[in-house]
Amino acid sequence: MISVSHGEVLVKVANTAATIGSETLNALIIDQGVKLFGSLASHRVLRWQIFTAHRQALDGDADPRVIRVDGGWSSLAHDVLGMRGNKAAEQVRNIIEAMHATELPLPPHGNYSRLLIREAHTPRGRGKQWIKLVLGTALLPDYVQELQAAVGHTLEGRRATRLVPVLDVPPVIGRDNEHGAQATFSMLLVAYMRDRARELVERGGVVLDERTLDDLAKRAGVPRDIVRPLLDRWTQDGDDGPAFLKVVESSRYTLGDTHAVPRAFIEDGGRRELEGSRAGEKGATKRRASNQRA
Repeated sequence: MISVSHGEVLVKVANTAATIGSETLNALIIDQGVKLFGSLASHRVLRWQIFTAHRQALDGDADPRVIRVDGGWSSLAHDVLGMRGNKAAEQVRNIIEAMHATELPLPPHGNYSRLLIREAHTPRGRGKQWIKLVLGTALLPDYVQELQAAVGHTLEGRRATRLVPVLDVPPVIGRDNEHGAQATFSMLLVAYMRDRARELVERGGVVLDERTLDDLAKRAGVPRDIVRPLLDRWTQDGDDGPAFLKVVESSRYTLGDTHAVPRAFIEDGGRRELEGSRAGEKGATKRRASNQRA
């Protein structure tokens, strides 16, 4: 059973969430951020692609990479993505075309993955318009398994293959030309929590102090003077969306209760890391004891 809430795919039976690989996320929003994700619309397009591929994979589609939209660019912009305005179709088309032309540098060194392949059909006669997107492997749920085989089980490899939950775009504030950066900031915050999943498990949340917030905001392109107002908005429910974050204690945060499934996904990763660390310590203790007896 799949429950879809405003674009966020929640799988209750499997207790999983739509995800993206850590290295893919870095390549997208850091390396390609200004070029591809300077607008809120581009974030909505990307997240819709990830949610759709994730849902199709769980539904057992023969090829979850393929997303087909009947009706052309206007249908995709207005009916699928819920965008408004006369220029929405053109904006979405330009975003898709930019993605079509983008290759991502990914580990191991020297590897590249095309973000997607776009096909569009606009008949001259009575035929129907359609758009077909074939997503690159880096956007697919099983990509990290392929990457793991390539980079091995080193510390660097484990970091590269971490899965980061993808959430819908949280509420935004202020000027329109800053909304894309705020959406990027939200993805960086989730990735930061995933990197500190052990802390999330042991303390119920991760510390987001002024220095950390300023650093992440700078990477995302968010003006420093709106970081605190934005954080305040993200910790409260509102007419424009639920709370993105939840305050655990002073300067310590976790994902909001509406995002319970991706929060549980991160916590599960943290528990597995803690168990692995404890198992490693026990093994090291046994080896030292064995060496001493010898």
